[in-house]
Amino acid sequence: MTDQRYSYRTDRILLSAARLLDTQFDGFSLHLTGAQVEMLRNVVDYLNRPSSYVETYGDGYYITPDAADFDEIQAIVADLEDKLMGNDNVPWGYNDRLVQATSVIDTEPATVDLTLGDPPAGELWIITSMTWHNETSVNTRQVITLEMDSVGHYVARIDAPVANIPNIVRGLWYLKEDDYIRFRFVGCYLGDNIYANIHGYKMQVPE
Repeated sequence: MTDQRYSYRTDRILLSAARLLDTQFDGFSLHLTGAQVEMLRNVVDYLNRPSSYVETYGDGYYITPDAADFDEIQAIVADLEDKLMGNDNVPWGYNDRLVQATSVIDTEPATVDLTLGDPPAGELWIITSMTWHNETSVNTRQVITLEMDSVGHYVARIDAPVANIPNIVRGLWYLKEDDYIRFRFVGCYLGDNIYANIHGYKMQVPE
C-alpha cells in the first residue's frame, strides 16, 4: 500500500498514525461488559481501512500512512483483534466486589495464621488492598504471603508492629481456585485479638 489522499470530511472519525505508532500510554487493565466488547469488535472493522488513519493534513484533504507505517499499525490491530475475538480468556467480565474479613479472638500464646481467599471454580479474584493488625499487643513479627500451588509468595513483613493500628498494603494480587492469602502473626500472647481483611473484585472466567 502507498499513501493515499482523501478529501477531509468533518463527520469522518480519523486516527492519528503518529499517536498510534508513538503512544504516550502505558499498558493497563480494562474490564468491559459483554455489550462493550461487542461494540469494540464492530469498531475493529474500521481499523483495517487505510482511510481511517492520517499521516498529514492538507487544505481540505489528508494523506494516509505509507506502507511501512500502515503495516506497523495493522500489526497493532491484529493483536487487538486476537484479544477481542481470538482469545476468549481476555475480556473477562466483572462479577462482584470482593470484601473478606476474618479474625481470631483470644488467641493462644503461639504463632497464629489467618487465611482469606480461595476463589471458586470459574472466578478469578483480584485483590487491590489488604489490612491486618493485632488489637491487643505487639507481635514479634507479622508476615503476609500469597499461597499458590503449595508455594508461599512473599507479600509483606513487619517486625514488632504497633498494636491496634491497622497495617495496609496496596497492589494487584491475582487468586485462582485454591489460592489464598496467609496472614501469619508470629509471637502472639494469650488473649490477643487479631484481624485481617482483603478488598478487590471478582472476575468471571469463561469456561
